[in-house]
Amino acid sequence: MNLTDYQELAARTRNPKMTHTEHLTNGGLGVAGEAGEVANKVKKIVHHRHFNEIGALWEELGDVLWYLADLCTTLGVSLDTVAQGNIAKLKRRYPDGFSAERSINRDDGPASLNEVANEHVVYHQPREGLTIAATTNDLGYSALWDDTIVFKPYTPISYKGDA
Repeated sequence: MNLTDYQELAARTRNPKMTHTEHLTNGGLGVAGEAGEVANKVKKIVHHRHFNEIGALWEELGDVLWYLADLCTTLGVSLDTVAQGNIAKLKRRYPDGFSAERSINRDDGPASLNEVANEHVVYHQPREGLTIAATTNDLGYSALWDDTIVFKPYTPISYKGDA
């Protein structure tokens, strides 16, 4: 299964009664909550020697993936696009593979959202009350402020909106 197929199948279980903002907060808080469950499973496996928790860890990783897919769907971006953008960022950050030196002295992009906002931005309003903007910079960052979602897609996307 590829990430696009997963995202489409996962979207079938989204709550169609939620607003865009509710999907955004549910997805963000869901990722945080499930990441905490992953951390707890790792703690149990490593420090408590609960090796029978490995299967449960896989399930929690799947839950994290579901919430990531949900966030991507909410933002109108594919998991594939996010994955490609992450790899592009890692290649820029670590062109020869990981090094402690580059990790310590890395440039993570803009110091503030204003720097992203000052880039050329194309706004799109797929429905009333929701504005999506795509920047033309090559930072690959996503940002949210003043109920405006700004993202830099690495590949063309389409927004399907709330069901």
